[in-house]
Amino acid sequence: MEKLLNKVLYGSSSPQGSSSNGSQVFTIRPHPQDDNLLFILPSNAPKESPPLYTIYKRPSSSTLLMHRGPAAPENIIASATTHLSTSRIDVSVFHQPMVIKNSSMTGSWGFHTHMGKFKWKVNQMTGTGFELYDQNGNKVAKYGSAGWTRFGEKEVSVYVQGDEFFVVMVLFSAVVSKELKTIIDEVVGEVAGAVAGALSLERKPANAIGSHVDALFKLRINLAGTPPTNVSASTSLITTAPAATVAPLPIVTPAQTMYPALLSCCAYPRHAVSDEYVAAPEEKEGGLDGDVFA
Repeated sequence: MEKLLNKVLYGSSSPQGSSSNGSQVFTIRPHPQDDNLLFILPSNAPKESPPLYTIYKRPSSSTLLMHRGPAAPENIIASATTHLSTSRIDVSVFHQPMVIKNSSMTGSWGFHTHMGKFKWKVNQMTGTGFELYDQNGNKVAKYGSAGWTRFGEKEVSVYVQGDEFFVVMVLFSAVVSKELKTIIDEVVGEVAGAVAGALSLERKPANAIGSHVDALFKLRINLAGTPPTNVSASTSLITTAPAATVAPLPIVTPAQTMYPALLSCCAYPRHAVSDEYVAAPEEKEGGLDGDVFA
């Protein structure tokens, strides 16, 4: 029953990482005390085993580092810097640079290496996991949830044999692509929420906007003649400017102003939602299923 459920939910019938076709299966496990650390182990290794690889996400930074074994400066074998504005990732694996670019049309993440072109595409069955294809359309790896019994863990299955460069390239490109995709999804969600909030305010009836204007007038009256505050960046102290420097604010009441004029100047204007937040222009067409390779 557990195998069947995992196959339906995650596209995997072997949640413990056993493979009957000779593929390599790795578990990506978050550190229990540090969300910035990811441990990578063979999926059949005991849970207390030391990590085969460690990925470190620098706090408040767009940089990720991959280490062979535990996280230490001398163990770094790969690095990545994500760029939200252009939806691209600058990657170095064993000192070999590559660029991972997102296709805004398909949601895939393509990159070039000395081994050819590769592309992470969203799993069509789950809508969340990734599948890696080579330039010939062969599926060479899969990235997704490790199963409902191992919540929070991810699993990478590598279907073809390769050297350590290939394995690290697959593991690291999956993690960094998913990391930037998550950030992009969060930003898009926040923008959509802000636009929806602005539109809902614009649809309020005139009397509701009039009440809002009344409140603004009262606030303006309360603030009239109040000296502004200055914030010192060096001391973080808030000081009050001398009263003589304050220009008096005119006190106006709603009764002295016609509401239609207020509505025209105070109502939120409608702004068109910009669709300029897309990936950097692709250099040429090609690749798989009409996608654009970097």
